[in-house]
Amino acid sequence: APAAASLMYATVVMRPDIAHAVGVVSRFMHNPNRLQWNVVKHIFIYLVGTQDYGITFSPDGPSSLVDYTDSDYGAYLDSRKSMSAYCFKFGHECISWMSKLQDCMVMSTMEAEYIAASDVAKETLWLDRLAVMFKQSDPS
Repeated sequence: APAAASLMYATVVMRPDIAHAVGVVSRFMHNPNRLQWNVVKHIFIYLVGTQDYGITFSPDGPSSLVDYTDSDYGAYLDSRKSMSAYCFKFGHECISWMSKLQDCMVMSTMEAEYIAASDVAKETLWLDRLAVMFKQSDPS
């Protein structure tokens, strides 16, 4: 469990690329077995092999905010809950992302997509307000 907690911290602070794998493996940390431990070790091996990767912003690149969103109706057979996910890109880099089980059970693909779209709308508003705040504090 401490290894999974360390991975969760790394996901939040600096490594969004492992978010999905850590989210899946953390569901089994209440009663882990050898398979989950092997997955945790594999994630650590991946982190060591990609420690020199990073996000860079180029002043020559596009400066537009683009979002991608999707949902998976009834993705998890044990709970029948759907999955929502989104990613916001500024230029070529991902700056905000989310992947989680939806809080409620839905009866159709359309409902699952609607909930995912509403999550994206909330994040869009937050990012828009953040951009306004940065523009107001820009000394140039």
